[in-house]
Amino acid sequence: DAIVGGWTLSSLVQAQSGAHLTAYYTSHCGSGTNCYGGEKADGVAGQDANDGPQTLDQWFNTSAFSVAAFRDAQGRSIFAGRFGDAAKGSILGPGAWNVDMAAFKDLRFGPKVTFRLNVYVTNLFNHANWGRPDTNVTSATYGRITTLNSNFPTRTVMVGGRLTY
Repeated sequence: DAIVGGWTLSSLVQAQSGAHLTAYYTSHCGSGTNCYGGEKADGVAGQDANDGPQTLDQWFNTSAFSVAAFRDAQGRSIFAGRFGDAAKGSILGPGAWNVDMAAFKDLRFGPKVTFRLNVYVTNLFNHANWGRPDTNVTSATYGRITTLNSNFPTRTVMVGGRLTY
């Protein structure tokens, strides 16, 4: 009972909703604004981006976006001179949660000697939080999640002690 009882516990629970993401493309700068990076894709009428299966292979409804208006009849990129019309932030990415826990216990050895045993666990349940899906319509991994959320680490256990005399 000297080791089992008398522990002090502390925990930290973190939860966040998914980020709002925007479908874009990188094949050319269709707006003619000397852009660097991507431009918004076009939205497809009647398609809801968030009706996807929400799996690693396809997080959102990839049919909800298109770059057809930015291509000629042969499929080559053309200068369209406009921005895409997809709503900014219309894709809801995966949420994330995490539980960290700490425990400590003081063991007394006589009136002046105390040993404090500490145990710290990050990501107590070793829960994998998915990263953002690829929202680049022209990418080979469009709609897929290929990373983990780096804000929530994998499980780590640290054990330590402190002797006071």
